[in-house]
Amino acid sequence: MICLLLASMDPIILYIAAFLTSIVIYDAAADAIIPKLVHQNELVKANAKISGLTQLIRLIALPVGGFLVANFGQIIAVAIVLSFYLFSIMLLPLLKEKNKSPLSKASWMGQFKAGLDIYTQHKILLILGMFIATTSFGVFATQAMYIPYVTDILGGTSFEYGFFAASFPLGYILGSYLVGKLKAPGKYLYLVMISALFVGGSTHIFLGLTESFWLALLFEMVAGIVMPFWNVYSTTIYQRLVPDEILGQVFSVRFLLSKAATPIGILYGTFCATVFSLPFLFLSVGIILCAVTGMGFFLIYRASKANYKTVLSVKQ
Repeated sequence: MICLLLASMDPIILYIAAFLTSIVIYDAAADAIIPKLVHQNELVKANAKISGLTQLIRLIALPVGGFLVANFGQIIAVAIVLSFYLFSIMLLPLLKEKNKSPLSKASWMGQFKAGLDIYTQHKILLILGMFIATTSFGVFATQAMYIPYVTDILGGTSFEYGFFAASFPLGYILGSYLVGKLKAPGKYLYLVMISALFVGGSTHIFLGLTESFWLALLFEMVAGIVMPFWNVYSTTIYQRLVPDEILGQVFSVRFLLSKAATPIGILYGTFCATVFSLPFLFLSVGIILCAVTGMGFFLIYRASKANYKTVLSVKQ
């Protein structure tokens, strides 16, 4: 809005806007409000649809943005983006949530302590948090090096890089559709989730071993297909284990865990690519992900023996 009022694309203003936009507090709020709008038995399907739609929008946003800037100019493009924000704000009052819990009126410290108690009551949430941080580390360590990986290792062009970058979200959209259509895995829920992470880690290893563009494209799409089986089910577990009145705070902690690992992953990726090589980076990230998921399998299996019935049942 400031850019529009000043009719100027000042880089400082754009940097500030990008930073403020990156503080995505609405992700946690959106995940927390879904159980109040959707029946508990429909949470998996709802989360799958939202997750897939998010990836679809991200997939088309960049080319559409480039088209708008190239054909209509920067000011018009920013005005269109601003209109979407304003339209979203106008839709918010239409959400009617019910919250009669006395905890919702408690102090911030009281809600924070209640959130910590949830983690002590359900150890599975701590394990999930460990996996979330590790996965975020691996994803950002490799994504930061996608351009040199495609051009130097795979011998691709900028056009082929576009295909490679689009393969993961395309696979993710397909995976989200499968999660929404397939029957819930029941007592095998945790096995499915951990297997998805293990397959995702394995694709990094294969990316480090191949020099074929089409094989790399296939591996990246497979990683996208399996990831919703982790993301959707883990989100649903949080929504069913955590009371509604503190769900937003708990999701904020989960979001913090994922973002805290992001700069570490980028630094690791830059270091490995500079000191060693790009194939070594992908191999090491894949080995780390597979090792963590392999060790965590036993922890999550022990926790699931006590908790899976609670997780899969409708929260009262």
